Amino acid sequence: MSSSYRPELREVFSHCWTEGSWIPGGLCLPSRRGLLEHLNQKEPFLKLRNAVLSKNKDPLPFLALRRDRISLVVPPEHESIESPTSTCTRHHVVCLLKGAILSGTLETLANMRVSDFLMRAPGFFALGICRLRMPGLEDLPFPNPAPTVLVNSECVIGVAEQS
Repeated sequence: MSSSYRPELREVFSHCWTEGSWIPGGLCLPSRRGLLEHLNQKEPFLKLRNAVLSKNKDPLPFLALRRDRISLVVPPEHESIESPTSTCTRHHVVCLLKGAILSGTLETLANMRVSDFLMRAPGFFALGICRLRMPGLEDLPFPNPAPTVLVNSECVIGVAEQS
């Protein structure tokens, strides 16, 4: 009989945007791992507890959600997102995604250009003080601007730096 290590888990209630709908639920991650680090792991699925697929439906106790199908994750305001370094450069950017336009602040290593950051983006990256525009979806299930939005770089169509 083999025993396998299972880390202590914590739940981070978040809103996940996947191909046309917001799915609120509790993302399950090891208690000592940050949310951004967890999103950038290699497992193909993320675990959600009490996920709601429609406003009028009961929460599902468990939902496995494909990581590569999630475009955006909006964590709660109190969830701290790890910064690249203590010395960073803040860039005001606009991101174009299918069905959405985001504007917010991107933190990079000091003096790194946005294009260089994007070439090395590991998967998800953080935008701070992020305003989200989604034509046809005016009522968002979280404050707009959101303190932080985690963006899947594989879902980004384009990024422009604002002056």
